[in-house]
Amino acid sequence: MKNEFKGSSYEERVRNVNRIYDEHSRSGLSNREIFRRFIYPIYRISEKTFYNWLNASAKFPDPEKNSK
Repeated sequence: MKNEFKGSSYEERVRNVNRIYDEHSRSGLSNREIFRRFIYPIYRISEKTFYNWLNASAKFPDPEKNSK
């Protein structure tokens, strides 16, 4: 598959964005508001990239959740 391999820095950014998203999604904020307030100021990515990274998290299983 094209671009199947991604570096560890990409994986780290995806994990961090998903962690930030998970922290704030339970508070009732919309995805766009989470992106504008918390993701964009740190990572300067587009909204489309934000959604791609949320979907990409399935490719990187969380070791903390798997160890429990």
